[in-house]
Amino acid sequence: ALIDGARNRMKSGHPIVIDGSRQKEPAGGLWEDLDPMGRGRVQILNVDGAETAQAEQVMSEMLRLSKLDPLWEWSNAAVIARQWKLLDPVYAYCQANNIPAQLADRDPLQFWRLRETQLLVEWLSERGSNPLKPTELDTFLKRQSDGPWWELLREAIDSYRLECGDGPLPAIHLKEWLAEWGREIRKRQQGLLLVTAHRVKGLEFDHVAVLDGNWQDRGDDEDPDAACRLYYVAMTRARKTLTLARRALSNGPAYSLLTLPSVCMRNAPSPGMPSHILEREYMTLTPANVDIGFAGRFHPRNRVHAILKRLQPGDALQLTRAKEQWLFEYNGQVVGRLARSFNPPQNMYCIQARVHAMLVRFRMDSDPLYADSIECDRWEVVIPELVFAPPIG
Repeated sequence: ALIDGARNRMKSGHPIVIDGSRQKEPAGGLWEDLDPMGRGRVQILNVDGAETAQAEQVMSEMLRLSKLDPLWEWSNAAVIARQWKLLDPVYAYCQANNIPAQLADRDPLQFWRLRETQLLVEWLSERGSNPLKPTELDTFLKRQSDGPWWELLREAIDSYRLECGDGPLPAIHLKEWLAEWGREIRKRQQGLLLVTAHRVKGLEFDHVAVLDGNWQDRGDDEDPDAACRLYYVAMTRARKTLTLARRALSNGPAYSLLTLPSVCMRNAPSPGMPSHILEREYMTLTPANVDIGFAGRFHPRNRVHAILKRLQPGDALQLTRAKEQWLFEYNGQVVGRLARSFNPPQNMYCIQARVHAMLVRFRMDSDPLYADSIECDRWEVVIPELVFAPPIG
């Protein structure tokens, strides 16, 4: 119904049919029984016009669905929009409600450079080709903290044992395997994926919600049906449930589906969260956003290195401004600074700063142009997470 009449449609000679493996299932699939409200149909959810209200109402529906399925995993779900800006309040909602989520336009963290990974790699390097007993590795891991990156490494060790068995293997074997696993983990979905329709091609999810907004926009060189084809791409990413948001008075692509028997429409419950909470911007910075050589310019005995060594993910930081440079402090001690190119969101102020991760740098990593300024062979870099909010009132 959405793209049958579209021009320049690929596979126009191949009508859409039900997957043969699902033909014996109820019309609404397994969700016909799981969801007494939607009954497995495509749901058009009437939402309020504000971007923050739409985000809350769509995510409230996703939460409702998550409570119906004991096997629900947020890493099998996605919220898709036409533009990235529509996804920011969705991410803010997830942060406020402890829902694991990731924006697809954010660069993944450098797993190999994590302090925790480097500590494990150094420990393995000391053992070289000697057989590594499972009890040795267990003892090493038990001595570590319960932070998120050690938990990730414990997950890696579990995967290693499943793949390679639990017998003694050279420590160097685990080190090489870990490097490959780290490259794979950077590609893995870490919770609810927030993504634009242009970036979602080729992906599939059990549960998908598509936001309303700007679907009718098209570039100068796009034909009139480009928006419908793009919306169709977003819709067809869903395997089990599909929720299509529809703003008041919207004549977007979802409007053309209203008469289909496999589609139901209902009004979303009114939003209740203060809009300013959903207007917050969460920024998990990358090495490109910080001065990665900051601590390297201090002598190894400088107290900044001892403070950096004590910092843990989640520790609170203070973002300050001095001499036209953004600095971050821990208990009054400057422990890093942002790159000069970094600009905070306009008309917003930082309400929270905390350690996201600690990365390790080495003298050999530095640009030869700055070699003379480096005072130590190894140092740590704070990667912060910042939360900005608009003025209230």
